[in-house]
Amino acid sequence: MNIVYDFQDSLKNINAGKFIENDFVSIRRDASAEFSIIEIEDIKALQITERENREGGIFIDLKSIEGVAPGDRLTITGRVGENAPAGQKWSVALFRVSETHSPHLAHHPAPRPLFVLSYVLEKDDLDATLTLHSISWGSKEPDMDMFIDEILITRNKSDSDFQIDPREKIYSLAQDENLEPQLTKLYDENGDNPDLLINGGPNVRVFLRNDAPAIHVSNRVHDWDGVDICLENFKLIPGNKYKVTANIHLDDVAPLGTIFNLQGIPGFDWRGDTVVHQETDFTLEYVLNRAEVEKWRSMRITTNPPGASVSFYIYSIEVDRL
Repeated sequence: MNIVYDFQDSLKNINAGKFIENDFVSIRRDASAEFSIIEIEDIKALQITERENREGGIFIDLKSIEGVAPGDRLTITGRVGENAPAGQKWSVALFRVSETHSPHLAHHPAPRPLFVLSYVLEKDDLDATLTLHSISWGSKEPDMDMFIDEILITRNKSDSDFQIDPREKIYSLAQDENLEPQLTKLYDENGDNPDLLINGGPNVRVFLRNDAPAIHVSNRVHDWDGVDICLENFKLIPGNKYKVTANIHLDDVAPLGTIFNLQGIPGFDWRGDTVVHQETDFTLEYVLNRAEVEKWRSMRITTNPPGASVSFYIYSIEVDRL
């Protein structure tokens, strides 16, 4: 593992006291809080106090860090102060500033005061600014103190250093022996981890088509109602490329503006989007990159909000190593 950026290296020659942005190339502060450098035992840390609102945090300018590449892992360690609100839902989270109302990239929930946030950088992150601050679900925004001990960017092995996955066929719906006709829940009766899961509350029915299992998803209410392909079960090996393919059939033409997609979880990243016009048979397809192989636990077959009520058939699901 190679270190690309180490916040502690920046702190070595800086005296404890007021935080001065000019001392740091890549770290900026939010103006709504007080920042200072403190010494704790044998290390220094960034202290954030008098936070006026939850956005009182730090900005990390990735574009100013030399040598950062897609697939590098950003890890932030720290803790919250003793004035963290008790009995209130809060967390420390990492966001991408360039996106309005973006989902968090990584988060640490209450009540544990020590936090470790870890995130694999994507290509779009390299020209972006990330922000670390708190989020809450309550009547009062938390003004708790925060302490940042380390911001570390590390590089994993290159693709050539990874083991080549000896498998070519990773998963096939047609060969899934756990799916029996008329099965209405996608799990293994023997208690093993399922390869497919229902997300949300749709009705799901397994039936035979051409002597192979197929799936009907109906009574959908939300756009996230669908079927998850559990990638973490397949023990995918970073450095290899994997293609996920799903053949979809509709009985009727979908509402105008319907988009089917393969959604990476966690992160709710839309991939393999297919805009449905008059088509009733189409294929969803996406090739996972190295960062996505490491990040995603599953891929969800689902739609956007205009297609939330659309029922659909899944005639095939394939996961292949390219």
